[in-house]
Amino acid sequence: MRPLFKNQKSKRNIILVCVISAAFLTYGILSSTALVGRSPMQVRVSDVKPGTRISYDIKTALKTLYSGSAVVNSDGMAQLSAPADLSAPYGKIAYDLTIKDGSDDSAIDNAKALNLIMNLDKGNNKLSLSGKGFEGFDKFFLQKDGKEEVMHADWSGMLKKDMSIPGGQLKMAFQTSNLGRDAALGEVGKIEVLGGLTGGGGGAGLFGGIFGEPSRDGVGVARARYMQSIMGMTKVLTMVMVMQTQIIGEFFDAKIQLTTQRKIQELKARASKDYYPSEQMCRIGTFIRSVAHTEQKSEIDKAALNKTLMNYYLGVMGTSSETGVDNDETSRVKQFAEKYCDPRDNNNSLSLMCPDHADPTTLLPAQIERFNKDIDYTRTVDDKLTLDVDFADNDPTNPPSNMSPVLTNDEEDVIALAKNLYMPEVFIKPDENSIKEDLRIHYRSRSYAAKLAVAHNSFINIIGMKSEAPEGQKGRDASALPNLPTNMQIDTTHPNVRVPPISTPPTTGLDEDAGWAYMKALFREFGISAIDMNNDGNTNDPDDLSVEEQIDKMLGKRPSYYAQMEVLTKKIYQNPTFYTNLYDKPANVKRIGAAIDAISLMSLRDRYNSELRQEMLAATLVEQGLTPNMERVSSEIYNEIKTEQPKEH
Repeated sequence: MRPLFKNQKSKRNIILVCVISAAFLTYGILSSTALVGRSPMQVRVSDVKPGTRISYDIKTALKTLYSGSAVVNSDGMAQLSAPADLSAPYGKIAYDLTIKDGSDDSAIDNAKALNLIMNLDKGNNKLSLSGKGFEGFDKFFLQKDGKEEVMHADWSGMLKKDMSIPGGQLKMAFQTSNLGRDAALGEVGKIEVLGGLTGGGGGAGLFGGIFGEPSRDGVGVARARYMQSIMGMTKVLTMVMVMQTQIIGEFFDAKIQLTTQRKIQELKARASKDYYPSEQMCRIGTFIRSVAHTEQKSEIDKAALNKTLMNYYLGVMGTSSETGVDNDETSRVKQFAEKYCDPRDNNNSLSLMCPDHADPTTLLPAQIERFNKDIDYTRTVDDKLTLDVDFADNDPTNPPSNMSPVLTNDEEDVIALAKNLYMPEVFIKPDENSIKEDLRIHYRSRSYAAKLAVAHNSFINIIGMKSEAPEGQKGRDASALPNLPTNMQIDTTHPNVRVPPISTPPTTGLDEDAGWAYMKALFREFGISAIDMNNDGNTNDPDDLSVEEQIDKMLGKRPSYYAQMEVLTKKIYQNPTFYTNLYDKPANVKRIGAAIDAISLMSLRDRYNSELRQEMLAATLVEQGLTPNMERVSSEIYNEIKTEQPKEH
């Protein structure tokens, strides 16, 4: 059972009312002009805390007819009386009843009292009930004319009820669960209205014992009606808001956690995607491995060939032109007859110059293949991606025993072709007197040699680019290194560094030949197959061409810089797997694009150097064309100057 007062902490024991009920006995209809009291009106309060103060007023709309008070005795009962003779011509009266704790008068707060007001409209047989100070949603039981009805106080503890009472009894019970048991007249623990007022033609029981409104300043009313309820509502809302805030915070935490996890997973996936190299990228990187070293070798061969031709132009000792035209012609005719003479030329009339070649059936294929290569640029240079040329393989400080350089067929063919292109006839060796007589002859010969050097510059660049690749720098063999403890190994790239042992110690590292070696592997993907030269159905005969022999014929045994650039700028794009490998991660496709751009820059650099040589050749041709005019003008100027000089006497 809940207490009557809203201040539950300090007022819990103020009024311990188990059951508060009011019973209104029979009433009669009085005259409309007089209210005559024939018997006293009594209100009996029982089962209330001793010392509880009860005050009550009987009012009209204009004034208070009677005021009284009582204090609950030690038995928990109090008797509220009204004067026996209460008569007035009032049709509407109100009964006001207030119950509050009386243990400490100074501490009594009227706003925390239990109040009930009953307004009786005697002329219309209507009753209006209103009350304050209940607990929110307390039950209020009515029984009139044998019918029960249940009401509830609102959330602020207010109660209001309008009803009509045509006749009979009215029972009211507060904070009970059984109206028939708790509101029975005469039982202990009830508020009972006893006695009656009669008038005119007789009478019946009237009304009394109604709770009233004690507060007069309005502050207590506001507190009694709203403050506790609003405080309770605020407390509940605060708790709900805190709980909602907590779950919202948890939602935020979960969202941040999931977002972070997703971001980490995205970064992992992106790293796995972007930093996983593709086969195509590795292939390009491997192809370029030997390009730089091969290009450096081509520059050396170009310089060596240039030196060879310049020595030939200038008749340096040790060359066929050192003694002049006669010795050079003899040497060149001998070389032609032995190496390049084709007896079928000039309507088969060259058999006299090269009798050894008269019967082609006695010659080897290699001998026949060299016919006319001293004048055939296409077969000697243009058709081949790699020439067996290495002009730096002989040590000039330790020449062979016969004092002649060791030349390969391609080296000899290239030099013979260059002589026929740029110096078919060497300078006549001048004598001492002719040089003393006119030095201009010597200067003209050197000027001509300089122009020849410009002319053959493009030729020797092509030969240098097509010279075969050098021997690559191989890895160090671990077995050739000093003995080490069993628990240590050697880093082959840094011999003085000891590293922890590995399961299989490296014996030989990758060398610079790996680049063109993988280029040859690329050609195997082009579908090249062995050729059956003798048509016997077996491609393993010595005369047959295997796949490796055909690749060597196309690229050369050690592919040149020219051949490697041919693969990087052309052949690699003829392989279908290049395009299928582009179906890869975007990062790898960008890397492949960057590698292609780098190769393109290398090719553009070679093209730029070629244009420079072309520009130099054009300048030399212009100079050569202007030389006769320049000499003519210079001669005329000289003659004019000589004419104007005074004669010596």
